[in-house]
Amino acid sequence: MTRKLGGARTGWLAGAVLLWAQSGCTQSDEPEPSPFGSAPVVAGCEDEVLPDDGLLVMPEGVDVAEEPATCAQAEASRSYVGCDFWPTVTGNVVDPNYEFVVAVANTGTQAALVSITRAGLPYAEIEISPNSIRKIELPWVDELKGAVEAIGTAVPSASVLDGAYHLTSSVPVTAYQFNPLRYTGELEPSYTNDASLLIPSHALTGTYSVTGYPGWHNDGFALLGPFVAITGTEDNTTVEVKLSATGNLVSGGVVVGNPGAGSQTRFTLARGQVVQLFGTAFADLSGSLVLADKPIQVISGIPCTYVPSNMEACDHLEEIVMPLESWGRHYFVGLPSGALGDRADEVIRFYGAVDGTELQYPTGAKPNGAPDRLSAGEVVTVWDTSEGFEVLASEAFAINTFLQGAVLDVRTLAGDPAQSLVSSVEQYRKHYVFIAPTDYLVQEVYLDGTIGPFQSGNFVDITHELGTSLVLDGVSVSELPDGTSVVGRDESIGCSNYVTTRIRLSDTFEGAHVLKAGSPVGIQVIGYGEFTSYQYPGGLNVTAIADFGDIR
Repeated sequence: MTRKLGGARTGWLAGAVLLWAQSGCTQSDEPEPSPFGSAPVVAGCEDEVLPDDGLLVMPEGVDVAEEPATCAQAEASRSYVGCDFWPTVTGNVVDPNYEFVVAVANTGTQAALVSITRAGLPYAEIEISPNSIRKIELPWVDELKGAVEAIGTAVPSASVLDGAYHLTSSVPVTAYQFNPLRYTGELEPSYTNDASLLIPSHALTGTYSVTGYPGWHNDGFALLGPFVAITGTEDNTTVEVKLSATGNLVSGGVVVGNPGAGSQTRFTLARGQVVQLFGTAFADLSGSLVLADKPIQVISGIPCTYVPSNMEACDHLEEIVMPLESWGRHYFVGLPSGALGDRADEVIRFYGAVDGTELQYPTGAKPNGAPDRLSAGEVVTVWDTSEGFEVLASEAFAINTFLQGAVLDVRTLAGDPAQSLVSSVEQYRKHYVFIAPTDYLVQEVYLDGTIGPFQSGNFVDITHELGTSLVLDGVSVSELPDGTSVVGRDESIGCSNYVTTRIRLSDTFEGAHVLKAGSPVGIQVIGYGEFTSYQYPGGLNVTAIADFGDIR
């Protein structure tokens, strides 16, 4: 499938700001031609070019340095901050005694009056103070959640009128959904959790390419298939799903029969209606196009899976799928914090949107198996990551990361698969308000069999330019102690001038945290418990920086 991309390097992306080399990286005298633009060659970094850093030019009248104070300003700024959201239950085999929760953060200076309804019926009316978070428990939608004992069965696709919750606020807020939030229980832990950033309605579009994970099967045995949950925000929305070369669907709801690779499924959504499409355990819906004539929300995931497919234990995956218009060309990917504060391994997936997309890794070694080119709808999985890396592409593409099974770290047996999207540099921000549930705790198992004390299993990983000022919960990160709080300070990403700082989060403020930075940064929020984990991007801008033309 051929897709045209116009304007990816002009308009929204402007300027030619070079990333000058850090110590150990020197500039060569001889430039070489590149599809990424003119830039100096970096000696000692595989002789590749340093990229244009994707300087973002905002629409006239929008100041990226300020948080929006009104709903109208939020719509103009196009970020994860807004006044209208659609929390949506997705498939999970977790015990229903663990609650589906939407967390709402007020990033502004005025109190937020928040309302949550479903099918026109009120579920919550709350007031949220400035720079604070409220966690709101919502009933499961059984037709979307599915059964606890679903493993090993073909979960049917479903269509649920008024299946989504509708969240509105008087002033701009941010919203995240936890499926479920709580980890600890009276008898046993939940074992299968994940979280997803929610995007406000004004930033949603009708153009998506699925960024997900394959179905779960092992040694030929089918276990669980992946899903794509599509939520309508307006009545009479026409949706067309064009399956990728690896996609197929299980019948149910709007799906008749078992559509296979390359086929198309069309249906109409009402406002608040959810269609959850399930593939078979041998399917991968990634790279499938989801197109609509009005704004829709798309979440991808799987009720439970191993990562890798033969490595315990099973955990729920879900993450918001970003509109294609917001995909970037420039990414930094650092190794995530592990349960004990060291760096963990992860699986990385690259998602192509345009035929002939060229990728370079300009300031460090390319990961084993990482692509040099991507085609439209192509997905490349990298299983072996030993260090962080920078990647730059000639066209827009996406990256998601996946935490691995807990048995890979016998020191804790904490963690399990979780899915998160990586924000492109073009969509970094200076201000984040995010949540980390306080009951995620870990213990170290020592070589002599003794067990250490409980400590917080929550972390925030911050990707930033070296020297950027960082203030977390009112305290300068430069003043936080190494080891107990800062578990990784200014960890290099190749020889770029971007680094990762990783912080173990305290249990203050009921899990609510505020990060302010001197220049735009990207963050990942990660939590570990016994045989479970969650991960999500703490926020990002959703500016339309890529024009895909007529992708239909």
